[in-house]
This record gives sequence, C-alpha cells and structure tokens, in this order.
Amino acid sequence: MDETIMILEKVNQFYSSSFNTLVSFTIGLLAFVGVIIPALITFYQNKQFKQEQNHILGKLDESKLEFVSYIELQIVEKFKSEQEKRNKEIEDLRAELIKESLQAKGGCFFIQANVRLGNNETMNAMESYIDAIDCFIRAEDEMNLQRALNTLTSECFPKASKEMFIRWHDLEGKIRKIVEKLDDINKNGRYVDLKIKLIDSLNKALIR
Repeated sequence: MDETIMILEKVNQFYSSSFNTLVSFTIGLLAFVGVIIPALITFYQNKQFKQEQNHILGKLDESKLEFVSYIELQIVEKFKSEQEKRNKEIEDLRAELIKESLQAKGGCFFIQANVRLGNNETMNAMESYIDAIDCFIRAEDEMNLQRALNTLTSECFPKASKEMFIRWHDLEGKIRKIVEKLDDINKNGRYVDLKIKLIDSLNKALIR
C-alpha cells in the first residue's frame, strides 16, 4: 500500500513538473511570439521602408534632373528658333533694302541716260542705260527693266555705229553680259523677245 502511494506521489510529481515546464515553455513561447517576433517584424519593415524610401528619393532625384535637363533643352531650342527667326527677318530686311537701293540707283542712271540721249550723247546715254538695266535686273524691277531695254534698243542702237563701239571698246562686252543676265532671269520666256531685239540691234550697230 505504501509503495503504491509512493508511486502515485512520484507520478504526480512528474506530471506536476512536466506541466510546470510546459507552462513555462508556453509562456516563453508566447513571450517570444508576442514581443520578439513583432520587434523583428518592425525591424524588417523599417529596413524595408528605408530601402523603399531611398529608392523613391533616388527616382525623384533622377526625375528632377531629367526635368531640369528637359527644361534647359526646351529653352535652348526656343532661343535657337527665335534667333534663326530673327536672323531670317534681318536677312530679308537686308535683301529688301539692297533691292530698294539698287532700284533707286537704277532710276538715277535711267534719268541720266534720258538726259544724255536728249543731248545727243548717244554712247554716254547707252552706258547709263546699261548701268540702269544692270541695277533693275538685280533689284528684280521688271517694269523699269523693260522700259530701259526698249529705250536702249529703240533709241540708242539706231544712232550707234561700229566706229562708236570701237572708241567705247568695253561697251559691247557690257551689253553681252546684260544678255547673259537676261538668260538667268528668263523665266517662262518673258525676256526672249527683248533679248532677241537687243542682240539684233547690237549686231546691226556693229556693222553700220
């Protein structure tokens, strides 16, 4: 009987000890799960957040640099475009002023030629008409160009002779250069008749 009681007591002590150990283990496990694991999770999350934050900040820096570069490029292109536009406007204005200057100069030669022709200074008048024609061609002044050509061929050449051209030896060369320039601007054949008339009148004067 005593032995049975002792056995029961030992069994009871074993189970009590095991239970206490289980409780302690369970409490320890719960402490680990409830404190350590959340701390580890928090640490991991903070680390992950820091990495993501750094990544985002890096991307923002890259985007900022790209945006700044884009703005700089747009400014440079806009400035270049405006500069080219202004340069073209200046060139157009310059070309227009040159044309107006040549037109005015041609007008002066034309008036001078008419005065000389009226004074029977045939060769002087012819030289002034040639200078006027050259200016009108460069100024693209077709109306005055045709007037000067018609007066030269109709009024001057009939009064000229081979002897005159010999004395004014460079005049024939100037007239032939005018013919070449008429070829350069002879669009749609509008100067064909005037050119033929000019050459024919010159040839007649050279054998007169």
